[in-house]
Amino acid sequence: MMEKKKFIKKLENDFQIFDTRVSYISRVIEQESARKNSSLKKLNSVKSNLQEAFDIYKKLKLSSEQDWAVLRPFATKVFYQITRELSKLVQDIRRTNKTHAP
Repeated sequence: MMEKKKFIKKLENDFQIFDTRVSYISRVIEQESARKNSSLKKLNSVKSNLQEAFDIYKKLKLSSEQDWAVLRPFATKVFYQITRELSKLVQDIRRTNKTHAP
């Protein structure tokens, strides 16, 4: 049961990181109209994945030990995917901002 609590705490921490990154990306997208459509589509995709991640998180918090064993690998996969997508989007934005700097 302790392992489940640690994992839930890790997911909560991941949500805080996701929130920070989504806020950063949203701010930059609003400022940069040239990349707006492409970045906005990517961000919307990430946001839908975030909803799925939150649903999994809620299930995990309420899950029994049997469900926990099934949900954990799925949650790990979804959270890893979101982390990758957000990191790539942040890197793309930073790279583009460097090339377009005055």
